Amino acid sequence: MAHLDRYRQAEARLWQCYGIQPAERVIQLESLKTWVRLQEVGDGEPLLFVHGAPNAGSAFAPLVANLRQHRSLVLDRPGCGLSGPVEATPSAPQQLTVQTLTTTLNQLGVDRVDLVGSSFGGAWSLWFALAHPERVRRLVLLGAPAFVPRMLLPRFMKMMVTPVVGSLIANLPPSVGGTKWTFQQMGHSQRVLKSVIPAEFWEWSVRLMADTPTMANDMRMIRGLATRSGVRAEIEFSADQLRSMCVPTFVYWGDADTFGGADLAHAIANLLPTSKLEVVHGAGHLPWLDDPAHATRSIATFLASEAEFQVPQNSLT
Repeated sequence: MAHLDRYRQAEARLWQCYGIQPAERVIQLESLKTWVRLQEVGDGEPLLFVHGAPNAGSAFAPLVANLRQHRSLVLDRPGCGLSGPVEATPSAPQQLTVQTLTTTLNQLGVDRVDLVGSSFGGAWSLWFALAHPERVRRLVLLGAPAFVPRMLLPRFMKMMVTPVVGSLIANLPPSVGGTKWTFQQMGHSQRVLKSVIPAEFWEWSVRLMADTPTMANDMRMIRGLATRSGVRAEIEFSADQLRSMCVPTFVYWGDADTFGGADLAHAIANLLPTSKLEVVHGAGHLPWLDDPAHATRSIATFLASEAEFQVPQNSLT
């Protein structure tokens, strides 16, 4: 179909600007009656990327380009990018997460993986690591994971979860200007928007929203999990859940993240019993985009380390 061809062409240009042509494969999720599309780069130790909402796996291209020593497995979550649709299951997103990632790893022949998650993908990563810690060697959380205690809902997100206003916004024709505005609302500066993020990224982002059902699918999911007043209580991570995490975790967080800045970053890292925190000055909700080279060095150093990182717990409840 023409619209998917447009999307594929924009995505290929994004990867090409980083000198990469990923291999592509499809993983059948029979229990969910759908499939996920995966892009693969490199042949080292497996490193699985799980993106936020509404987004798709190719947002990680700047990181993957500089992590060539790993076998990067870049997932499009169900309903996003070029993955298949899935019925909305707002009452049990954890079950969807565990089924998707377990089946994906099994079909790839991967017993244990390093896991990188951003935003809603951060929640996916935490849910999976809590359910199957034996399958996660290292966990990297990029920016505020969805549904952590005291996570903020920025003004633009409150607008998106409002049924009438959110539907009007979601149905606006995607544009580079509108996409950059959204990134500003997530804490990314004008300097980054103009000089750090390449034009190919913005073109891909527009085509993702215009030519795939990502926006409609993810906004339906988000509205089932959150309202203007916050996320549903049964979805939010508890402090005890985070304290029970036994996977070494790197929390890489921008202090301009509008879902929660440095104070929330320290609070969440302090709850994770084996964690290392790096707060990046001036970075937004997708902090690797602000300085991809620095993010890559920090992540690579963490993944290469065999040490466990101890931090004292705080009183967040």
